[in-house]
Amino acid sequence: MRHLAKILRYLNKQFYKFFFPSNLKIEGSCSKCGTCCKKIFIMIDDKSVFKEEEFYRLQRDILSYRYFAIAGRETSGELYFKCNLFKDNQCSKYKNRPLICRKYPSVDMLKYGGVLNDSCSYKMRARKSFDFFLKE
Repeated sequence: MRHLAKILRYLNKQFYKFFFPSNLKIEGSCSKCGTCCKKIFIMIDDKSVFKEEEFYRLQRDILSYRYFAIAGRETSGELYFKCNLFKDNQCSKYKNRPLICRKYPSVDMLKYGGVLNDSCSYKMRARKSFDFFLKE
C-alpha cells in the first residue's frame, strides 16, 4: 500500500510538471566550483532529512546515496551532506555520478525551499515577469 501511495504521488507530480510548467528557468553553466558537492540537501517524500536514521535507511535502500556523508546540520535542524566522490576539486565518477547530481540544479528544488549557493554560476530566472501575471 505504501508503494502505491508513492507511485500516485510521483504520477501526480509528473502530471503537474507536464500540464502546468514552472515559471522558472535555469540559466548559465557549471563553473565546476564544487560548492554543490560540499553542501547537499536531500529530500525524502518532499521533506528535508532531519534524522540521521532517515539518512542511513536511505543509504541502505538506494545504493547511490552511499556516496554521501553527513556534513552538518542547519540551525533549522535539517541535515546537509557532502559527496565522497568529490576529490581534488572534481567528481571522481562524473560520467556515473548519482541522479541527484545529474539533475542539479532543478527548478523543483526551489519549490521545496532549496536555494542555489551564492557562488554557483547557475541562476534561476522567471520565464514571465510578475507584472505579466498581474495583467491577466
